[in-house]
Amino acid sequence: ELRMKREHAEESRKTLAEEVNRLKAELQSKEVDLQGVRDQVNVAQQSQQDASVWGQEELSRANAEVSRLREELQLAQSSTSLLQDKQSAFDEMQRRLFDLETAATQHAQEREDLTSEINTVRSELEFK
Repeated sequence: ELRMKREHAEESRKTLAEEVNRLKAELQSKEVDLQGVRDQVNVAQQSQQDASVWGQEELSRANAEVSRLREELQLAQSSTSLLQDKQSAFDEMQRRLFDLETAATQHAQEREDLTSEINTVRSELEFK
């Protein structure tokens, strides 16, 4: 009976040892799986950080481009305003030129009329 108890105890010990070994192997497998998950989390976190840095860089570039475009717009608006001022000045000069040409034409006509009148008076004087 003692031998049977011993054999039973030996069998129980073997079964427990096998169960312990199986559990150790399962634990090791789970630890490997857990390390894989940790690695994936680390890679995901690094990717997220990289994406965040990239996003910040892109945002900075976009803001710089917006600033540059605003400066170009202001320059274009200033140029447009200057061009409008020059156009107004040109229009005024054209109006003055037209007025001068009109006055010159009238002056020439008056001079011609006076010359004709003088010649008429001379002719009358010479005739007398």
